[in-house]
Amino acid sequence: MMPRKNFPVWDLICKNPMFIKAEIHEWSDGEELELVLLQLINMISAEENSAQLIFLIASCERFRPLHMHCLKLCQFLSR
Repeated sequence: MMPRKNFPVWDLICKNPMFIKAEIHEWSDGEELELVLLQLINMISAEENSAQLIFLIASCERFRPLHMHCLKLCQFLSR
C-alpha cells in the first residue's frame, strides 16, 4: 500500500496500523514517490534473480551429468 502522507488514508493508517496487513510505503511528494517506486522495483528484481538462482541450483542437483555446466552458469549468474 502506498498512501500519501498527511492525507485521509494515511491518517487512518497512523491511528491504527494493525488494521493493514500489507507493507506500507509512504511518500509525500513526487520525488519521494519516485524513490519508493525505485526501491520496490530493485527489491522485486533482486527477489526474482534469487529465485532463478535457487531454481538453477536445484536443477544442477537433479541432473548430475550436466552438473559442471550448471555450476559454471550459476557462478556466472551470481556475479
